[in-house]
Amino acid sequence: MEKQDEAYDPPPPYTPNGQPPGPPPPYPQPLVQGGFNEPSTYAQHVAYSSQLHSVPMASPTGYYPVPQGVSPPPGTILAQPTLITIMPLALANPPPDYLLYSIMVTIMCCWPVGIVAILKSIKCRNAINRGNGEEARIFSGQAKRFAHIALGVGILFMILCSIYYAVQFVSRGYR
Repeated sequence: MEKQDEAYDPPPPYTPNGQPPGPPPPYPQPLVQGGFNEPSTYAQHVAYSSQLHSVPMASPTGYYPVPQGVSPPPGTILAQPTLITIMPLALANPPPDYLLYSIMVTIMCCWPVGIVAILKSIKCRNAINRGNGEEARIFSGQAKRFAHIALGVGILFMILCSIYYAVQFVSRGYR
């Protein structure tokens, strides 16, 4: 099979914004202006808002194209989305989270109980960051309790190991 010579149309010229070359299409009506940098009156905005069947606002929030003969359905409220950031209040006297203590007893004494103490410490720290003082106090007490248990189990294990090796040493007759 031979390739047939076909005449191809050249591709359209490249434009960086993906629009066809040439001037942009005209708008049927000029843009309604009234942003933050331009002074506007309440009466202008009420007239603009009632034209679009929207609830009047204190000032317009930007530039809106208003094509002739097109309006949103009744009851539409035009407003710019607002970002609301809610920061929790910092606790005046946060409870200790015992994270370092929990990590140390996990490494040196009893790691199964120490891991539980670490998890409770992290929950306490998260509650402090959220500003939840009551939950932070509960998790702080639990973290302290589990860290003390891990420390006690570790010390008990060391004492029992020392007694075992002392008995083995004496029973074999080493003096």
